[in-house]
Amino acid sequence: MGASSYSLKPFIKAKKVCRYALTAKRLTMIHEFRTPIAVKTPHGDGDALLFIDYGLNVNSVWVVRLHGGEVKHYYSDQIQIYGNPMDERGWDIKHDGL
Repeated sequence: MGASSYSLKPFIKAKKVCRYALTAKRLTMIHEFRTPIAVKTPHGDGDALLFIDYGLNVNSVWVVRLHGGEVKHYYSDQIQIYGNPMDERGWDIKHDGL
């Protein structure tokens, strides 16, 4: 079976849209967040827009918009996701501020 015989239609379930692509005989999933997720990166605070999963053997990539508009890609082990300060525990990681 060639790559052209695969159906790569968007998968819609529980109001989440995931896009799949076949790259080097691996299935890649791209998930766009409906609401950006606040994250801490090595370059400061930002909002995660996309999550790209290349499979089990490759670290996942997060596409983050930093404050000021710059867009960068980070591996999962390079970022931290902020908790919800409304859950009565406050910020669970140190907040750099704006």
